[in-house]
Amino acid sequence: MNAVIFTEASESIGMGHLRRCEALAEILKEKGVCVEILLNTSPHSRNIQSADIVVIDSYLLPLESYCFVADSVSESLYFDDTMRLQYPRGIILNPALGALKLPYKESKNHRLFIGVQYALLRKEFRYLFNTPPIKIFRNEIQKIIISGGGGKIGEKYSQKIKALINKHFSHIQVDYLNPQKGLNAQEIKELFLNSDLAISAAGGTLNELAICGTPSIIFCLVENQIYNFRAWTETNYMIPFESDSQCLVNQKNDLIWEQNLLQNIERMQSKSLREELSQNLRTTMMRNYWNALPFIKDIPKNGTLFA
Repeated sequence: MNAVIFTEASESIGMGHLRRCEALAEILKEKGVCVEILLNTSPHSRNIQSADIVVIDSYLLPLESYCFVADSVSESLYFDDTMRLQYPRGIILNPALGALKLPYKESKNHRLFIGVQYALLRKEFRYLFNTPPIKIFRNEIQKIIISGGGGKIGEKYSQKIKALINKHFSHIQVDYLNPQKGLNAQEIKELFLNSDLAISAAGGTLNELAICGTPSIIFCLVENQIYNFRAWTETNYMIPFESDSQCLVNQKNDLIWEQNLLQNIERMQSKSLREELSQNLRTTMMRNYWNALPFIKDIPKNGTLFA
């Protein structure tokens, strides 16, 4: 069985789409599927008729490309974050906690996999469902990890946040996830586990932080993160820069979000609060997540791969 995944990654888009497609590819390969990931490419430019499954994760491709895929192969899957299009026949996958806030409706043309129970995690993180992480809670924050995504705007805010923390909390070691460093999933997991606090944009990284039990302050960097931002902050298990979930961080006055961030870091100095948040984050993921993604079945002799 063969699968082709179309997605995008660039300085302006970031790496979030690619990372979750890599996680899906990894899971499919574990099922024995041959997988090819194609970046920044249109399905029209490829001979996809020989594929059994085609996956699209895009914010750029028009509806025409999705219809072409649906008409060309027996099984198609579309990642979605915001109900961007009126998708043709196929599977719609939104694996975010905030997905349940969107008014998806079942239909004869669509199978829906909506919610954090369908989170796509790399195997290094999936391992933590069966083996609880060893996490040391220090009396005070000593290490902070910043994750702003792979795009230019994410790097800009990661650097601004790091400079702000260095200025006001000079004793704290601060790192930020820089895609240019090429860290693998195991290295990223270790960074999360060894950090007392994460400061992260509200993308798919939140699922990885949650299963690691890493207390987090989160912000909304781009519009497709708004629903996930709201959902996680409403659990009270991740702390927002501020309560205004309607507004992106780059639409706020720098002085306002800087003050809020510093206040929240002070709040998170509490060891007992960090311990409580860590436990609640892992509980949320354990309660919702279906181990080994059972909606992806073993390869059948006939029929669909997706339950």
